[in-house]
Amino acid sequence: MRYIGEGLDIHEAAHSVILDPQDNIWFIDAATNIIVRMDQQTRLQMVLGKKPEAWTWETHVVEHGAAGPSNFYQPTGLAVAPDGSLFISDGYGNSRVAHFGADGNFIKDWGRRGDAIGQFNTPHAIVVDAKGIVYVGDRGNRRIQVFDAEGNFLKVWNNVGAPWAMCITPSPNQIIWSADGVSGRFYKLDLNGNVLGAFGKQGKLPGTFGWVHGVTCPNENTVLAAEELNYRVQKLVVESAR
Repeated sequence: MRYIGEGLDIHEAAHSVILDPQDNIWFIDAATNIIVRMDQQTRLQMVLGKKPEAWTWETHVVEHGAAGPSNFYQPTGLAVAPDGSLFISDGYGNSRVAHFGADGNFIKDWGRRGDAIGQFNTPHAIVVDAKGIVYVGDRGNRRIQVFDAEGNFLKVWNNVGAPWAMCITPSPNQIIWSADGVSGRFYKLDLNGNVLGAFGKQGKLPGTFGWVHGVTCPNENTVLAAEELNYRVQKLVVESAR
């Protein structure tokens, strides 16, 4: 139908795209370290983060000074809270969650690389429920960690393999789908972390999966899965996830 972002210098390592409740398009690029918001006409509305500085002889890029907390290092995902604020999984280079206001101003962040509670090893996916609770797919540690909006740890789910991709259904009865990219396994979870069903395996045939890297779920029984190795999107209608 069309290309999105033509003429914008934002595409280098496209990692994820989401729509917010106002149908704005959020684009997360893991190489340029920037996140942009566009309207449905793809007009640029907001930019978060900053591209890496080019190396120069005279300044040596200020000897690679540490980036401020409002900048990113290979971000992976974004979730919009009910109040319009933004939670960003940041990501491959950093291992933290960054919280921004709806106006794009930095509020706070939490987490660093590690395997302790509240630490992350490649936070690769993130969703927020209708109450503002934040669910982080801690891929390298093979778990989902749950926090309140202030970054206070609430619980951990260790029953989902390595969560490469996550989505959450609309209110009122919200369900989380989590996909283990390597195994091709999908997990259907309630907001307490109980597994309501699971299906899927690795492969190339329809109904099997090769590195599920992104998912969206417009309702409890419909999942669209983007596969990295198979270069495709599959639409799944799940009659029973058991």
